[in-house]
Formats: sequence, structure tokens, C-alpha cells
Amino acid sequence: MKKVSIIIPTYNERENISKLLDMILKEDFVEEVIVVDDGSKDGTMEVVEKYTVKDRRVKLLERRKKLGLGSAYREGIKFVTCDWFFTMDADLSHDPRQIKDFLEQIQHADILIGSRHVRGSLIIGWSLYRFLTHLIANFLARTLLGLNCKDVTSGYRLYNTKKARSIFPLLKGDRFNFQIEVLFYAERLGLKIKEIPIIFVDRKLGKSKFNFSETMHFFRILIYLLALKFKLPRRA
Repeated sequence: MKKVSIIIPTYNERENISKLLDMILKEDFVEEVIVVDDGSKDGTMEVVEKYTVKDRRVKLLERRKKLGLGSAYREGIKFVTCDWFFTMDADLSHDPRQIKDFLEQIQHADILIGSRHVRGSLIIGWSLYRFLTHLIANFLARTLLGLNCKDVTSGYRLYNTKKARSIFPLLKGDRFNFQIEVLFYAERLGLKIKEIPIIFVDRKLGKSKFNFSETMHFFRILIYLLALKFKLPRRA
């Protein structure tokens, strides 16, 4: 089985990061775990630092302030050493035990998306408001930008490193809007994208980073990409 890298952005995830790292590091196909922390104040960095001593596979990139999820991925990819890498949330909503499901499909795509909207998927613990917000965001992005994926905002993904490095420098989104921007460029560059079902469990500990500000940034990137839509035709 291929060795893979994993990039995990963190911001005040002390209550979750230990359990997540314990689960990930059990897998021998994990070559490295790159934790990109945005200046957490709750002790997240101190927890991760202890893991860097215990296991050479854990690397910590410390940043002085909250720069956002998209920015964290652009920073993290600079340190990836494997041909493939995962992105996943630190709040335990993405189950590391499903990594093997991605790897079984690795030969079929350049980007594999852990989808909450294909047969076999499941969402656990969301409020009606959160679920409706998610559905509306997906509908708008898919409809206005013509994206072919069913779950365009999922952050649980497996990337071909070489292909991702051809896209990430083009991106402007620093927050959750990064996810749709990746797919917008990926489809126009002719990359193969595949979705596989995941079980998504809402966080039990810590505070969600989703807020009104993230919504506004989502709409900004949506308008920006809509303007680019007719300037950047898809490759055959």
C-alpha cells in the first residue's frame, strides 16, 4: 500500500488532536502528519510538540495568528514528501479509519473526495440549520460554477501531490472557500475527480470555526470564480 502524507490545519483543537493523532499513527502507510497550527491559545501546539518527540512522522508548522484553512493547506503542501496526501479536519468529524477506503480507489482519480452526498454516506449530529446551510452552499457552487461534484465543500480529500501543486499556487481563498476553488480549477485543468462515501460525525468537543464571516468569504470567492468561469474553459 502506498505511503501517504496528511495535512491537518488546527486552531484551538487541544481537546481533539491527541485522539486524532493516536488513530492516524496506528496506520503504517502514514509517512508523515503535517499539523499546521494558526496560533492556538488553548495548548494545541504544546500537545502536538510532544508527539513530534514521540514519533518522527509528526511535524508541526507554527503560525503566529489565524490565517485560515486554505492558507494552511498551501503552507502544508510545501512540506509534503509523498506522491499522495490527505487533507482532513482536526475535530474528529473525519474518521482516519476510512483512509483505507480512499487508498483502494487511488488509481481512479487525481483527487478523491470523501463525500457526504453519494450512496452509502451519512451525516451524524448536524442541526437543521447547519444541514440547510451546507445544502444551499453546495447547490449554489455546483449550479453557478457548473461543478460536477455532489459535495464541493468536503475537506476530507486525497490528492495527487504533483497535480495539487499545479493548482494550489493559483488559489486565492484562505478559508473554507478554498475547497470549491480547488475543484473549480481542477475541473478546468482536466484533473480526474472521484467521490467516495464517508460517515461524517459533527464535532463533540471544541468550537466550530464555521460562522457568518466564513459565509461572506464563501460568497466572495463564488462571485470571483463566476467571473472567471467564461474566461477559463474546461480542458477536454
